[in-house]
Amino acid sequence: MNAETLTGQDRREPLQNGELPEWLQVVRAQVESLKFGTVQITIHESSVVQIERVEKTRLDRPKRQTYTGAHK
Repeated sequence: MNAETLTGQDRREPLQNGELPEWLQVVRAQVESLKFGTVQITIHESSVVQIERVEKTRLDRPKRQTYTGAHK
């Protein structure tokens, strides 16, 4: 699990210079790099204070063999 803490972030988007707030840039980067998993945003007193990213690895299932009914 990878977690980053951001405190006191401005909630307005976009900022006056046209850029997104830092917390939103971090969330976007985390989501774009994730194939399976979750990105959780923790808010405290109306400010983003933590972003957690949990990545899951999915394994391919082995293919089932077809039962023919014949015993050898």
